[in-house]
Amino acid sequence: SITTTTTTTTKVESGEDPGTLKISIDKGKYRVGDTVEVTITGSRSESLVNLIVNAPSSLESNRYTTDETGSVIVQLPISGSDSIGIWKLVVKQTDSTTKKHFTVRLQFIVEE
Repeated sequence: SITTTTTTTTKVESGEDPGTLKISIDKGKYRVGDTVEVTITGSRSESLVNLIVNAPSSLESNRYTTDETGSVIVQLPISGSDSIGIWKLVVKQTDSTTKKHFTVRLQFIVEE
């Protein structure tokens, strides 16, 4: 259950297993100058998750450590006109015990 007020839902592509991972954002639409608050939940406590941010003009991947509840909040600042367009977020995690791979996706739009 996503606890934010956004209408954007977690997406899973064919063949991908989300496990208990969930990703949500704090709003449905953003503008240049806003900061996106990304919440990742459903992970094992104090484990690594990989967040891939595919923005209109950049692609970056960062690892974050979840807290004792298996959650992490990441701030993504939106700056510059090259940020306008569709942003795609992918969260990946590998279970260290079972070696299973879990993936969830989400996308949102940045307007002028």
